[in-house]
Amino acid sequence: MAMYLVAFYRIPGFSVAEFRAEARQIYEMVNSAHATGKLKTVQRLLTDKLYNEMSAQEKQRAKQWKRVVWSAADVEAVPVQVRCAFPDPTVFLPAQQTAQMRFFQITVRIASKQRFVAYNDKGKVVAGDRENAFQVVDHWVFEHAGFPHIDRHWRVAARLAT
Repeated sequence: MAMYLVAFYRIPGFSVAEFRAEARQIYEMVNSAHATGKLKTVQRLLTDKLYNEMSAQEKQRAKQWKRVVWSAADVEAVPVQVRCAFPDPTVFLPAQQTAQMRFFQITVRIASKQRFVAYNDKGKVVAGDRENAFQVVDHWVFEHAGFPHIDRHWRVAARLAT
């Protein structure tokens, strides 16, 4: 029901089905880039804060693991919470401009089967499992600025610990 709040406030081109597909795609792209040490390639899909956090994790991990292999299957993205914020009414802007200004965040439950293997500099498996996939459930927060003059793409604002 909450997803229809986003549609009601008319993000141009928004549909629940397309959002779920985009969330799945972003999830796979970000995790793949993070695993291979190429986070910079998906920086535009992350807030600055999250990008900095993940970059620090990547640098720390590189000290321990030489190579990481990651993949996901059966990725299912289900929105579980929607938040919508409007501009501060004390800001003096023309009424027609504030009518178009809104900010959305959607928390998404992402379930998948993942394979993860980390290797040391000698090629030995030091984490994960080459043979078995693990059932993983993540909660990510996607955000979208509804301001007319700002990039209208969804990006990841947070990965929640569950």
